Amino acid sequence: MSKNRILVIEDDKDIADSIGLNLELSGYDYTIIDDGLEAAKRLSEDHSFDLALLDVMLPGLDGFALMEHMQKYNIPVIYLTAKADVPSRIKGLKIGAEDYIVKPFSVLELLAVSYTHLRAHETRGNL
Repeated sequence: MSKNRILVIEDDKDIADSIGLNLELSGYDYTIIDDGLEAAKRLSEDHSFDLALLDVMLPGLDGFALMEHMQKYNIPVIYLTAKADVPSRIKGLKIGAEDYIVKPFSVLELLAVSYTHLRAHETRGNL
C-alpha cells in the first residue's frame, strides 16, 4: 500500500516545517507550498494528493479561493488558520472543507484529524 500524499499550503515557514516533520514521522508523503497562486499552478500539474492542509491567509490566492481548485481534483481540505471568527469558520465549512482547525493547534490533534479524514475517504472509495 502506498503512503498517503498530503499537500501543505502554509506561508509560515516554522509552522510548515513543523507540520512536515510530524507528517514524515507519521509515515506520510508531503509537499509544502507557501503561496496560493503557486499551489493552484502546481495542482494543475500534479493533483494526486489524498488531503490538503490549507491556510486561509496566503499570498497570491487565499485559501478560500483555492478551495475551487481542490474541489476540481476531489482533494479533501482541512483548513489550518488563525482566522478564528465564526463567519470564517462557517464559510470554510460551507464551501466544502472537511474540518477547520484554528492556530495555534496541537500537532497531535492535527495528525488525528488528518488520519480520521483520510480513513473516511478511503472507506468511501475516494482514495
